[in-house]
Amino acid sequence: MSGAVLLAFGAMFGWGLTDFLIQRTIKKIGWLETLWWIYLASFIFLLPFIIKSLPTLTIENFGWLFLLGLVGLLSAIAHFQALKIGKLSVVETIIAFELPLTILLGVIFLSNSLSVLQIILIGLIFAGIILISIDFTRLKERHWLLCYFLKKRPILEKGAILAVITALFLALTNFLTAVNAVQTDALLVLWLSWSCGGLVFLSYLVFKNKLGQVARSGRENWRLILIMVIVDIASWLCFIYSLSDGGELAVITSITQSYVVVAMLLGLKFNKEKIRPWQYAGASLAIIGSLLIDLLDK
Repeated sequence: MSGAVLLAFGAMFGWGLTDFLIQRTIKKIGWLETLWWIYLASFIFLLPFIIKSLPTLTIENFGWLFLLGLVGLLSAIAHFQALKIGKLSVVETIIAFELPLTILLGVIFLSNSLSVLQIILIGLIFAGIILISIDFTRLKERHWLLCYFLKKRPILEKGAILAVITALFLALTNFLTAVNAVQTDALLVLWLSWSCGGLVFLSYLVFKNKLGQVARSGRENWRLILIMVIVDIASWLCFIYSLSDGGELAVITSITQSYVVVAMLLGLKFNKEKIRPWQYAGASLAIIGSLLIDLLDK
């Protein structure tokens, strides 16, 4: 198994655990506070490692990284809001639609290529994600579409629309991260993009006079916050280095996308969420597809 693939699996398990911890933190201290501590921790923890790389940064690089930071901020806001109001197992599986979007960007703009068998396995992963996401019992009901528009019984779970928006932004984040990780030092990409997003977010907190509230939440829940940020940063490092180590965007993203299964299992175990038998089958397909795609890594 290649180093890039091993790192991709590290990102997969790490992201699943991270989203579980993020939801716990959001419900305890709020989404604003949770997002700020992630930004602050990434700035502090990674700064000593990127100081030597700062002189290599060009104006063009900075422009791309600032854009990456803004896109990451928007995806985080939508994601955290979805986790705040929705079930972890539902939100995470809907967000998995970032997979085909990321692959499409990689094929179009990065000249990534896929074998027929890899396409089949990516389709297997995608099919598993679909099975996890859909409640077929509602599709059997008569006039379910009319009921949705009349808002008598919504088909979409709470947070579903926000999860779709998150998937769109995450696909763009994956693409921009892949582009910048090839052209610039991987750690510098992560640190500067998060710092740009954090600077924008800090401006908002100052404008809304919420810094005191954020500081109090940090003092009262520092253990949970510390564990969350360490796992989050480590997961992103695995993803970035898997790309800079030669892994193709489509293959690496296909593997890491199964983090939704990890998050779903954590939600079932610790949040006591319930899913249907076909959703268990979908989770199995996603995991099997992620494991087999490594055997076909070119």
